[in-house]
Amino acid sequence: MNITFHFPTSEKELEGLSKKVALVYANAVFEKVNKLNCPKEQKVEILNSIK
Repeated sequence: MNITFHFPTSEKELEGLSKKVALVYANAVFEKVNKLNCPKEQKVEILNSIK
C-alpha cells in the first residue's frame, strides 16, 4: 500500500492545516472527557484544567 502526502506549501495553507489538526484534537479530548463516568461539574473542571 502506498500513501502519498501533499503537505501545504504556503504559510497560509500551513496555518489552516494547523487549525484543523487542533480542532480534531480538541474534539477528541472533549469526547473522551464527556464519556467519563463522573458528574458534569467534574468534567467541566477537567476541561478547564486542560485549557
